[in-house]
Formats: sequence, C-alpha cells, structure tokens
Amino acid sequence: MERIRIGEQIAFLRREKGITQEELARHLGVSNQAVSKWESGQNCPDIQLLPEIARLFQVSVDQLLGYQGEKAEGDAVLLMKRTMEGLPEGEDGDWAWRAAAALHTLILSKVFLREKLVESSGWVTEEAVEHAGKAEWGYSNMTSPEVITIMRKGGVFFAKPGPLQLSNGDIRRIRDTLCPFLEKDALRAAAALYQLTCRDEDSFAGAGEVAAACEMKEEQVEEILSDTLAEFVEENGEVYRLEGRYQFVPALLSMFDMH
Repeated sequence: MERIRIGEQIAFLRREKGITQEELARHLGVSNQAVSKWESGQNCPDIQLLPEIARLFQVSVDQLLGYQGEKAEGDAVLLMKRTMEGLPEGEDGDWAWRAAAALHTLILSKVFLREKLVESSGWVTEEAVEHAGKAEWGYSNMTSPEVITIMRKGGVFFAKPGPLQLSNGDIRRIRDTLCPFLEKDALRAAAALYQLTCRDEDSFAGAGEVAAACEMKEEQVEEILSDTLAEFVEENGEVYRLEGRYQFVPALLSMFDMH
C-alpha cells in the first residue's frame, strides 16, 4: 500500500469530521508534525495507531488504508446509517448536506483525475470537499452516462440517467405548480419568504418583512401571497410561510444556471 494513499485517506477523513491536525495529534498522543507528515505522504502512522485512527473516523482499518472490498458499497451505506443515528438532533440535516456536497465533489474529482485536469486546474480534492461542504461554491455540474449531479451554493441535485416517463397528468401538475412561481415578482416574494422561514418549522413572516427582504411594496407582496401564491402558502392571521410540500420550489429553481 502506498504511503500517499494512507495520508490522503487520513486528510480526507479528518476534514470530513471537521477536526484540525492539532486536534487529531492530541487525540492520538503524537506531534502536530507527525500528522502533517502523514497527510503529505512523507511518513506513515505507526501500525499500532491504525485501529485507533480507524475508530476515531468510524471506518475499518482496510478502509483507512484505501482497500475496497466487495462489500465496500454496502459498508459505506451502513457507515452513513451509523453516523446519522449517532448525531445529536438538529445536526443530522447539516451532516446530510455536507455528505451530498462531498459526493458531488468526489464525482467531479474522479472525472478531473480521469481527464488529467488536476494539474492544470490546481484542483485539490480534500480542499474542494471542504469548501463545498461550506456552500462556498457557485455553480458546478457533471453529466455522464452513470449520474447527473448539479450543485449551486446551498443545493445539490442527483439523478440517474434513463428514460424520463412523464404522463400528461404529470406534466399538467408540474406546470400548475411551477407557473405561479415563474412570475418575476412572485418568485422574488417566494424566495424572500422561504429565506425568512425555512430555518424553523413554526416560523411565519409578515408581508412587511417579506417586502423589506425583497425590496417590494408591502401591498404588492400581500396580493402575491394571498392571490398568486395562495395555493402554496400557509396563512396564520397576517403572517405567512410556504407550505411544507412547496418549501423546495425556490431552492430547486435557484439550481438553474441562467447564462
């Protein structure tokens, strides 16, 4: 097994867990320089440390060394399941987002490596995964025979290529749902309402708050929320929020790259 592979695994897993080299060194009882040398490929951790490193990152020693057995896919799913179950309430959503962003980034990285674009682009997989997990990217997409994936800031989309079977009923429902949102002012108001209320399931916003957020007149916002988007908005007195099943619409529409 090449040393550089072990170092890459440790660097990737450390960043994915959100800990620094200093924190990893302190946990293992080694120097900061030792961890730095592992990750740069100058040295390898002592074999006696491998089980402890693997436990810390919740992987097997084989996975730490980069070995992929026949059950690698199943093991990965089980690892994700165990990780999700072990997260405190409220942190699972953020972890799922970072995992989706990491998957998107790893797909791009694999293509970059295959096409030998890494050196010319300055691409560093571990750094790219870290930035993606913080929603620091603008727009990126990859379409291949195996998968379609798009990431735009805080959204990630995956699809498996294949026949797209839409009945006339499906098309009508999609059209009826999206058309009201595609009016410019309605989309501005919906996006502002989404931003104001999406962090809390019990959060509502008044027309004045929405108007200030999207720089529109309050009367215009009231008309949009009570008329144009009335079917998609939950009203509680004089405050509003998008209904749960339509919360995704502004985020989905933001995925489009309008060049």
